[in-house]
Amino acid sequence: MQQAEQAQARPRDDVAQDFLVIQNVVKSFDALRAVDDVSIAIRKGEIFALLGSSGCGKTTLLRMLAGFEVPTSGKIFLAGTDIRTFPAYARPINMMFQSYALFPHLTVWDNIAFGLRRDGLPKAEIAERVDSMLKLVQLHVKGYAKRKPHQLSGGQQQRVALARSLAKRPQLLLLDEPLAALDKKLREETQLELVNIVERVGVTCVMVTHDQEEAMTMASRIAVMSEGKILQVGAPDEIYETPNCRFVADFIGNVNTFNGRVAIDEPDHCIVDTLEGQFYVGHGISGTKGMDVSVGIRPEKMRISRNAPEGAYNHTEGVVEDMAYLGSYTVYHVKLKTGKICKVSTANTQRHIGDRPSWNDRVYLSWGQSDLVVLTR
Repeated sequence: MQQAEQAQARPRDDVAQDFLVIQNVVKSFDALRAVDDVSIAIRKGEIFALLGSSGCGKTTLLRMLAGFEVPTSGKIFLAGTDIRTFPAYARPINMMFQSYALFPHLTVWDNIAFGLRRDGLPKAEIAERVDSMLKLVQLHVKGYAKRKPHQLSGGQQQRVALARSLAKRPQLLLLDEPLAALDKKLREETQLELVNIVERVGVTCVMVTHDQEEAMTMASRIAVMSEGKILQVGAPDEIYETPNCRFVADFIGNVNTFNGRVAIDEPDHCIVDTLEGQFYVGHGISGTKGMDVSVGIRPEKMRISRNAPEGAYNHTEGVVEDMAYLGSYTVYHVKLKTGKICKVSTANTQRHIGDRPSWNDRVYLSWGQSDLVVLTR
């Protein structure tokens, strides 16, 4: 998640007003509600991600923004205008498809110019726009403009598709799984590059992805979707650190969840009893005694040691059942007395690991009171 941390630290002073407003939008296909009463306000200049697994409704929502689908009910406002009845070609919106949809018989230059020619722009303006787009995506050298799509790498094809989408100067840019066609290493290299290009142009952007790392790297805010509904909207760090339900906690990153009941709930703390131990949480939850809840802890917030910690709260014990050295960090799979498997990740800050726990070692896991999130639904 290092790239995500870099991206979310960027200042967003240009994001000031709601530009795209989706109000109570429903899309039904016979008895199926693909999009179920969705409301979102997206600010001008923002890169906003719709994140969810396949079938959650994110692509259907994107297609309604593009004009390829008509909402069953609800409203969609762009810059204050309800665009529901506008055909796709009349909307100031461009969409970059997952497959890029480049014309194989046209050169890079002609692919970018295609939409501008259809709009009937003067030749001089078309040339100026295409050349500026080629410079923007760094394809203005080495004769790239004269190449056909099959003569380009996957990353270069993605840049051409982006340039073509931006050449018409849309008010809203839609990205449908924009990096899915690239291999993992190239996808990681391209994420921040794509963000830089979109921010340089200043266009408002809505992207659809099922890749949580991609969403956290590229987006200023994320909407997590499931079964046609928006479960949570927030900045990447907010979604990760303070998920509002079990689904979001489990979907974003890795999390260890412990089911239990509230034993004490005060304004400044609460205690949750679980089979794995007592959890002391450094804030109240406005719940009731005996209430069923889950407590979530991210693997990197757990500490692992052969030595038993002191105190009655916030620790448990188990046996290292498996471990994986992944270069910058090591992941331990610890089997607790209850049979539950906990994941613990530790940063490898030193070149030589030294005397760390290994397979079949009995270990103790501990965590701080501020490292916990209580999930009530």
